[in-house]
Amino acid sequence: MATAGATNEFSGTDGVTGGFSEISNLTGAAGDTLSGLNAVSTWTQTSYATGGNTLTIAGIDKFQGGSDVDTFTSRVVRWQA
Repeated sequence: MATAGATNEFSGTDGVTGGFSEISNLTGAAGDTLSGLNAVSTWTQTSYATGGNTLTIAGIDKFQGGSDVDTFTSRVVRWQA
């Protein structure tokens, strides 16, 4: 991502279409990586938050923090047959 704009609006590049702007939801595919801003950020498997803005995410396999402090929280799901 390149910037966080107004409430829950993010902009950046995706390597395919040349970029995106003013989004609040992002759905990826297997093998995709989401790179965060160079700002204090919090990540979960379903969201990315920085500067009071939150991006809802789905289908992203890899997360890459920026150059500032990033907190990653994951949830372990146990499968029992």
